[in-house]
Amino acid sequence: MSTITIGTPAGTVKREMTPAEEAQRKKDVDAYEAEKAAAEAKVIQDAKDAAEAKVIQDAKDAQTAIDQASGNTKLLDLGLTQAEATALTGYTPPPPPPEPEAEPEAE
Repeated sequence: MSTITIGTPAGTVKREMTPAEEAQRKKDVDAYEAEKAAAEAKVIQDAKDAAEAKVIQDAKDAQTAIDQASGNTKLLDLGLTQAEATALTGYTPPPPPPEPEAEPEAE
């Protein structure tokens, strides 16, 4: 049996727990541990859900960028200028990468 310390106006009293108190203590500890495990599981699941949502959103963003570039190219192939295609769609293509600098010729 476990002991329990009880505070009273006259001081503290230390005594053995009754079987009913032991049972209640075990029930309370078990409930706390179950609640704690459920909370930890929820935190883990929320993190997984957030990571999955980010992957899905990143894939959607990438597909949107591909679709915009493809549509822009098709409009240019139809004979529109880039300014006209941008006016119609709002899509502005990214700037081209910078040209590599020419290396000085060796003498």
